[in-house]
Amino acid sequence: VTGATFDEYSESILNGFSGAEVSLKVQFIPEFLGNVANRQWTVDGASVDETNGGIKFSAAKGVDDVYNIALTASVVQSQEIRQALRDIWGISPLASPEVRLSTSVQLELWEQGFAQGTLQGSKKYLAAIASYIPTSVMFSFRILLSVVLMLFTASMLFTLLPEQVGVSSARRR
Repeated sequence: VTGATFDEYSESILNGFSGAEVSLKVQFIPEFLGNVANRQWTVDGASVDETNGGIKFSAAKGVDDVYNIALTASVVQSQEIRQALRDIWGISPLASPEVRLSTSVQLELWEQGFAQGTLQGSKKYLAAIASYIPTSVMFSFRILLSVVLMLFTASMLFTLLPEQVGVSSARRR
């Protein structure tokens, strides 16, 4: 999806912005299949015309809405290739049937400001760092902070109340 402020690596759920132009392209592996495939794109069940190996449309839906985008492709060997396979290598035309490929993705729409964020300056960088720290490290850090807080509280109590603790231990003797 173009126009995003971050890289996307999901294979089935993409993110876009409400009101923005959405552009999707298909990449075939092996690449030569893209040259011989008959492709049909659909967006929410409606057929969309392909241009330059992909589609473009305006995301007119609101925030938090979803587009369902599907691509079906069929690869059929030409009669000349099928006949050459039979004549040269002895491969039956029935062994090279039409191959159908399909895939689908969902496009979730966000607000424009959501991905950019409202944090400025050093807060922005601290938030980014904190979001990449593993949860186990954050849990250990919270435990450490809890222990430090308990020790600080205990030392403050012993500092403020030293005589009362000493008097009670003297009475026991």
